[in-house]
Amino acid sequence: MSNDKVYVDPKVQKVRNLYADVITEDFYSLPVRRQLELQADRLTEAHHNRDDSVCFQIGSWHPELVGRPDERILNHVFSIDDGRTTLAREYGFKNWSDVDSIANRRSNVQFEKAVNTMLSGNLSLLKGLIGESPELTCERSQYGHSATLLHYAGTNGVESYRQVVPWNLTEIVDFLIASGADLTSMANIYGGSTPRELFETSKHSYESDVHKDVMTVFKKYDARLGR
Repeated sequence: MSNDKVYVDPKVQKVRNLYADVITEDFYSLPVRRQLELQADRLTEAHHNRDDSVCFQIGSWHPELVGRPDERILNHVFSIDDGRTTLAREYGFKNWSDVDSIANRRSNVQFEKAVNTMLSGNLSLLKGLIGESPELTCERSQYGHSATLLHYAGTNGVESYRQVVPWNLTEIVDFLIASGADLTSMANIYGGSTPRELFETSKHSYESDVHKDVMTVFKKYDARLGR
């Protein structure tokens, strides 16, 4: 799950490596609850093995451990319920009960493919996917956060393993907005966020050096909307 066409924070890369054999080609065809169960099992197992790959994810999403030092996270008595709570919140659900309530919900596999294609930096393939299915520009994730492709481009507040920045993100964002992606759409992230709000507060976007150019694109289209 590595790619030299994207900037990946080392802590995020550890998360990607942790789930490399879990998030496979068939992963998104599973019910959403099963997707999260598989990751919660892996997270809990890795924590029990004191694998520090878990620290970024748990420290970002577990309500009792957000912002805690790695050692504090690894010393926490961590159960499968903790793993499920972490995954539920990471995917935009309030808790695991919310995940249980959508037991039969499934992802739009084509949308998830478009997300991963975009985040890999493969703009030509992304253009092909959207050319075949233009509705993908406004499609929303079936996860609790209801993110669009443009929200995922914000590299902030979505699944930890997807918080990466393609080096050609400027061209990707320009293409998505020109293709009809809604700048004003809200995702259930941090209480409600637009794509621009996510991007301009993203640690990863600053570290990648594409921040200024992508913000120029957002501002260009905002100006056209009179904002």
